Amino acid sequence: SLASKPCCDSCLCTRSIPPQCRCTDIGETCHSACKSCICTRSFPPQCRCSDITHFCYKPCTSS
Repeated sequence: SLASKPCCDSCLCTRSIPPQCRCTDIGETCHSACKSCICTRSFPPQCRCSDITHFCYKPCTSS
């Protein structure tokens, strides 16, 4: 399924070295590699991963 593979369409990184990157995608779940997933209590839930990584995952949508 899509949720199991770590991916991110909207990734923001700082210009520092190493960069600090955060995925700003919002969906019903977070990807499998996400350690800190924050969801709203709405239905369906709106979740985003608040992890900070040194890289961006591959895009979820193949454009």
